[in-house]
Amino acid sequence: MTAIFTPRDAAGLRERLAGRVILPGQEGYDAARHVWNASHDYRPALIAQPLSVAEVQAAVRFAADRGLPVSVRGGGHNHAGYAVADGALMLDLSAMVSVRVDPARRVATVSGGATWGTVDQATQRAGLAVTGADVSPVGVGGVTLGGGVGWLHRMQGLTGDNLLAAEIVTTGAEVLRVSAQEHPELFWALRGGGGNFGAVTAFTFALHPVGPVHVGKVLCPMERAADALALYQHLCDAGGDELFLRVMLVTAPPAPFIPEPLRGRPAVVLSAAWFGTAGRGESALRELREFGPQAGDLLRPMSYVQLQSMQDAAVPRRVRAASGGGFTGPLDGGVIEAVTSAAAQPPPMSMVELQPMGGAVARISPDATAFRYRRAAHLLAVLTAAPPEDPGAEQAAWAEKVDGSLPAGTILGPSVHAMGRDEPEDRVRAAYGDTSYGRLAAVKHAYDPANVFRFNQNIRPQPQALSQPA
Repeated sequence: MTAIFTPRDAAGLRERLAGRVILPGQEGYDAARHVWNASHDYRPALIAQPLSVAEVQAAVRFAADRGLPVSVRGGGHNHAGYAVADGALMLDLSAMVSVRVDPARRVATVSGGATWGTVDQATQRAGLAVTGADVSPVGVGGVTLGGGVGWLHRMQGLTGDNLLAAEIVTTGAEVLRVSAQEHPELFWALRGGGGNFGAVTAFTFALHPVGPVHVGKVLCPMERAADALALYQHLCDAGGDELFLRVMLVTAPPAPFIPEPLRGRPAVVLSAAWFGTAGRGESALRELREFGPQAGDLLRPMSYVQLQSMQDAAVPRRVRAASGGGFTGPLDGGVIEAVTSAAAQPPPMSMVELQPMGGAVARISPDATAFRYRRAAHLLAVLTAAPPEDPGAEQAAWAEKVDGSLPAGTILGPSVHAMGRDEPEDRVRAAYGDTSYGRLAAVKHAYDPANVFRFNQNIRPQPQALSQPA
């Protein structure tokens, strides 16, 4: 079916929205359609920027009446650029950014267009937080619907594990309140199944006390990468849920905190955050301090908001980005050797990053949500970026080399957050496993049988009966 609408139709939608409706060629169209990953340059049929749930309904109804597929933009940071698509109605939720915190109940309700910077600022005023992405401009919606990892997931579980309820506008423009008690199968699917089921206009999260964090960061030359990865694995095993680590193999930027001998050279950045009792922070980070003082020692306390925005300056507002890797088991000698060898000369703005899974994530049953890899040991990400004017060929070749060098079986499966655009069905199925994929396909058929919301790691609707797995 070919979607047809006239300028008069668009004017009618504009009358129903206090927010903007933008057509191709109008002022603001190009700025509104641009997303973080400049590799994705698409031209939607129109862009709707609603200010309320009723306006989201009006936009979705408009699309349904005219045969338009719908893409949904929250923060616009998805690597695959699914916030925008050719010929679609782009539903831009970025003006819907409210965060309401109930400190007594330790609950926050967050609008669908909010970013983690907004959420962290609001929740930390009450000394509370929820697991979320560690770059402030990233949208809450995409992170939550894909599962959601961050500095807190070993202590608190995934972002989706802390989701108490959601408000969603379905393809029929119906507003549903979704929770463990209401539409429980859809609630299961939202926690890891991506944006397949509608436009989520609000999330309600459980919050947890989080005070000042003791943070450590040491840097060393790439020649010590194998030792750094071994230390990372050891601290992940020994530190418990309160100690969270990240290791990055990267070309060090010319930043003031980078020791002069390492600037512009391949290096390893090993970061740790201690969320336990302040007095035990020094002890927990002692091995980290002893590993790298000669190459730069940045051990200090900071607020959780500072921790969450610590990498903001390293993430430009618009780049050509690509990603690879996935979930892994423990790092044995073969994996460490392969990673350090393949990643020895990272191009500018590119890295291999490892962070641990486990902890609270692994204590939840694998079938409790749609997120599959709860028993993985680590998330290994191969991340590349280039300026918008650079095609990024050097970075892409390097990422392919790193991915291809890993021993067979190292990657247990992909992360939906890091998959490319228009992935084949078998790879999307691999992100969930056959049982969960079949269950997700049934939920998709129940709530979006025409696959209107298909700009995501798409789960195709299948009309089998909804049922809980045995």
